[in-house]
Amino acid sequence: MTVDAIREARRSAKIATLDEFTLQAGVREIMRETAAMNGKDYTIVSQFSSLLTRKLRTEFGGLTLDEVQLAFHAGTEEEFGKNYNITYATLLLWLRGYVSDRRVALVYEEERKAAVRKRKASAPQMSGAQIRDLMMRSNIELLQRRWKDIVEGRDSFEVPRAGALAFDYLVELGEIRPDSRRRKAAEVMADIETPHPFLAALDKAGAAEVREASVRNIELRLFLRDLYKSGGVLRLPAVDNDMPNYL
Repeated sequence: MTVDAIREARRSAKIATLDEFTLQAGVREIMRETAAMNGKDYTIVSQFSSLLTRKLRTEFGGLTLDEVQLAFHAGTEEEFGKNYNITYATLLLWLRGYVSDRRVALVYEEERKAAVRKRKASAPQMSGAQIRDLMMRSNIELLQRRWKDIVEGRDSFEVPRAGALAFDYLVELGEIRPDSRRRKAAEVMADIETPHPFLAALDKAGAAEVREASVRNIELRLFLRDLYKSGGVLRLPAVDNDMPNYL
């Protein structure tokens, strides 16, 4: 059994999509061939056809009939263990050996990656203006939530990279000005705070970039708390509540 043979077998229709007549006819033909390859009388082997048809429908619907045929060829040639006799259990062992084979896994992974590339290629692209608008709305939503948490006395669940972007947004608006005291305090806190394990696992950036995002996120936290304590108000541009649908 070769990778190329598996790729070719995958080209036909999946079992789950076949009508019952086509599936039964295909199974009978495969059983006839399997009996011949193993020197068995088809009338003996054919007794498994109905059982196998139901099993293929319920457990192996993602395979094609060509793959079933390929699995039985490989099983006959003892690629999944010694071939002592053809029983219903033997056929299931061959099918399960096929779906767990590393060569099959390689082909399935190729298909998955190709499907991802196809989805990405067909996805509509946003314009630069749409991307900027979406980022603005995301920053405003985050800032509104963080401000509300401070006003109501709650700790926010903070995503450092998102907080850093919102901090930069307030800098662009002129709402935040450089403050060496705040920056130094944020750097000290960044050395102490342990990032949330889930968020840390998602962040694939370099250590310096991750730390800088953490510092700016903490700066945002300190700025918002100081603003609230001083009786100030967070000023943000007004936007409508309906997020535009770019997809």
